[in-house]
Amino acid sequence: MRILLTLIGIAAFFASGAQTSWKGTSSSSWSNSLNWTNGVPNSTKAAVLGDDAFSGPYQPAISSRATCAGLTIGERRATTLSISKNLSVLGSVQIYAGSGIASAKSTISLTGNWTNNGTYSYSNNNATVIFAGTAQAIGGGASTTFRKLTVNASSVLTVNTNTTVINFFSVSGTVVPAATVAISGSPTVGATGTLKVTGASFGTHYTANNVSLAGGSTVEYTSAGAQTVLAGLSYSTLRITGSGTRTLTANASGLNAGSTAWGNVSVEGGTLDLQTFTL
Repeated sequence: MRILLTLIGIAAFFASGAQTSWKGTSSSSWSNSLNWTNGVPNSTKAAVLGDDAFSGPYQPAISSRATCAGLTIGERRATTLSISKNLSVLGSVQIYAGSGIASAKSTISLTGNWTNNGTYSYSNNNATVIFAGTAQAIGGGASTTFRKLTVNASSVLTVNTNTTVINFFSVSGTVVPAATVAISGSPTVGATGTLKVTGASFGTHYTANNVSLAGGSTVEYTSAGAQTVLAGLSYSTLRITGSGTRTLTANASGLNAGSTAWGNVSVEGGTLDLQTFTL
């Protein structure tokens, strides 16, 4: 019995160490341990901002490089996290309604999901968000406007809510929008990058004349329904998956075949109907 109770106590200790809550009683400094219930967040300890522990007058602010195992903002009390230095989140970011992130010249890197029901704002043109995980998603009830957005090669980013990227939009991984979601911006798709089309057409998700496709990049039309293949892009690899019929409605701009590994059309499911037109 004593051994069992001891093991339970040890387990409870490590469980409590998995997160720390912002008190805001000493200052606005993220790096001040007096502002936290369980010490400063780190790579194995998630940050919880705006729960019942937030009893002080100070909103949290990051003014030196910081890391946390996850970030939750404003579940019980309205909270705004100000960030002026880089933050690495080894997990997900969740923003509740009435709360938010105010970013200056800083980069937020995350390996989990971005769920925004509040606000994300920036005061500097270099404010950047990097998706650096594997299976990730953008969601929540509020659309997010990013200044700069990067999707790393490892990331498969599912976009479940309308999203805007004002300046720099770099895609080295895979972007998968939900069927009716629009992504406003000018994506530069690198050699390892993929843009997926799940809606009725490319224009459902992206603005065609704002897209740059590098050699080696892929555009994949994937749906069980009918889709229109955009003719105005110089595809490096055009991939057709899913069970629907994909239809070309004009002569295409031609394939980017600058290398023997480029300029491919791969029909792996459904039908590609060229009608009387050419790729």
